[in-house]
Amino acid sequence: MKKLLVCFLLCISSASMATNWIPSKYPGVYIGRVTNQGIWIRYVYPQPIYLQGDIEKTSYSIYKVKTDCKNDLLNVVQSTDYQEDGSIARNQNYPTGFFEPIPDSVGENMLKAVCSYKSSKK
Repeated sequence: MKKLLVCFLLCISSASMATNWIPSKYPGVYIGRVTNQGIWIRYVYPQPIYLQGDIEKTSYSIYKVKTDCKNDLLNVVQSTDYQEDGSIARNQNYPTGFFEPIPDSVGENMLKAVCSYKSSKK
C-alpha cells in the first residue's frame, strides 16, 4: 500500500511540474515558465545536430534566460541540451552578464520571442 501511495504522489508531482510550452512566432522557440529569476525557453532544432563537444546528437535545448527588452540584451543563465531519446546530453550554468545577441541567431530569436511575449502580457 505504501509503495502504491508513493507511486501516486510521484505521478502527481511529475504532472504538476510539466511545462506547457507556448509556441512563439519565431521558428523552434517556445516560451515556458516565467519566474522572478527569469523565463524558460525551449528551442527545438529543425533536425538533431551535434553541438560543440557533444558525442550524441541534440534535438532540443532548454534555456533559462533574463532579458532587457528596452536595450535588446539577453542573459543566458542556464542551458540543458537533450538527446533524441530525451536524455540529458549537457547541462551548463553561465556567468551572469547581459550581451547583445548575434543578428539572425537563435539567441536573437529567443530575445525577440521573450520580449514579444512580455509585451503581450502588459
